[in-house]
Amino acid sequence: MRLLRMVIHNVVFQFKHGFYLVYLIISLSYVALLRMLPYSFAQKVFSLIIFSDISFLGLFFIGAIIFLERDQGIMQALFVTPLRITEYILSEVFSLAFLSLIMGMLIGFLRFGLSFSALPIVLATFLASTLFTLFGIAIAVKQRRITSYFVICFFLIAPFFLPLLSYFDIYNSRVLQFFPTAVFLNLLDGSFKPVCFSYYMYALANCAVWIAVAWYFTTRRFTEYVINKTGEIQ
Repeated sequence: MRLLRMVIHNVVFQFKHGFYLVYLIISLSYVALLRMLPYSFAQKVFSLIIFSDISFLGLFFIGAIIFLERDQGIMQALFVTPLRITEYILSEVFSLAFLSLIMGMLIGFLRFGLSFSALPIVLATFLASTLFTLFGIAIAVKQRRITSYFVICFFLIAPFFLPLLSYFDIYNSRVLQFFPTAVFLNLLDGSFKPVCFSYYMYALANCAVWIAVAWYFTTRRFTEYVINKTGEIQ
């Protein structure tokens, strides 16, 4: 119940600070763009939009959230309560994944109606949002300026775009298929074509490994740069 209350609190926090309004405007702009494109080409562009923007939404916003919470004294107050690190991190992950899912599905529905498969989009968006929100938390807790946060994010995330080379048949390598972003792209393409059950299993296994690594990295950094500095290790 405490985790659920934190998720709801975060959704309300994000809504009050205009995150939903901003991404609603951006999403409607994407819909307008997709409606101007031929149907088959719009499918490809839709996958790239979800991949490059909606799926990375958590990374874009989590830095701003942590900076806001730190400046308002919210974070310091939270960790003198029984709240656990895992509950805080999961509440941020789930609330931002919720926002990503809403906007991704909204764009798909307004452009393609019911002619696309929702499961691959939901899975790819949730997994991508989870992974990159975790990375965002790990980076943000040490930074004191939003500009340095985005600079570090850029250099950290840039290698994850390498599977685009394979996606556009510029350079093909089996190594690139082990990147989680290759999995996200393949799942997103599955919104408009069948995806076999075995690939769903591979996608979950692949992303589980990456998310486990990100989780370990994030909790270690959070303990070092937030919890230890409040004098309350949980």
